[in-house]
Parts: sequence; structure tokens; C-alpha cells
Amino acid sequence: MAEKDNLANNQVFEFEFQGKKLIFEIDKLASKSGRSVLCRYGNTTVLTTLTSVSSVINRFSDFLHLTVFLEERFYSIGKFPGNFGRREGKPSEEAIKAARRIDRTLRSFFCKGITDDIQITNVVLSVDKNCDPRIVAC
Repeated sequence: MAEKDNLANNQVFEFEFQGKKLIFEIDKLASKSGRSVLCRYGNTTVLTTLTSVSSVINRFSDFLHLTVFLEERFYSIGKFPGNFGRREGKPSEEAIKAARRIDRTLRSFFCKGITDDIQITNVVLSVDKNCDPRIVAC
């Protein structure tokens, strides 16, 4: 029954942006996270998840503990590392800049009294050469 309630909360928003459909599917994937948004723009797909944990240590701090990641993976553009156990490596400079852009934009939307540790992760699932995944993540 809980799964049916979760499926009933799924929302889909779509509109035209620069001649292509931009589709947001809220809470379709990543059911263990607080919230998730699957965003499609052309053939570019980005999964954004938000997780928050209340922390007793941060109650007396005015600083909002917000962490944003943008994970670009080689498989999203069709490239696979040579050996199976090889890691993807550290994020590119452009991914770090896009994550900072998202952080600076979202930070002003949170109330001053929030003491939770908040983590937002953007995972690029597929890439269309005509649609930049950094714009979709933002």
C-alpha cells in the first residue's frame, strides 16, 4: 500500500524550452532519498536526488550545510573504461563550477532556521550532444 501511495505522488511537468521538450518527473526514481527529480531535455537525462539529515551539532550554527554534486559518468556518452574495476576519477572543473552555480542559486531559497545537513546529487544518465547536461542539472 505504501508503494501505491508513493506512486500516486508522482508528478510530471513538461514544457517547451528552445524548441525541445523539457520534462520533470518528480519522485519517480530513488525512493530511498528524500526527493528525486528525473529531468529530460532532448536525449539528455539527469537524475537529481535530495537527502537531508537533522543534526544536533548544527543547531547553534547559522551556516546552512548544503552540499551539491554533479556526477558526469563516461557511460552517459557511450564510453566505457578499459578495465572493469577502474574508477571514473575526480569531477571535471566544469562539473565543479556547475555544482557551485547550483549551490549559490539554491542557498537563498532555504529558511534561516534550517539546521539539517542537505545533500543534492545530480547524476548524468545520458547525454545528447545538442543539450548540455549542466544546464539540465541547474
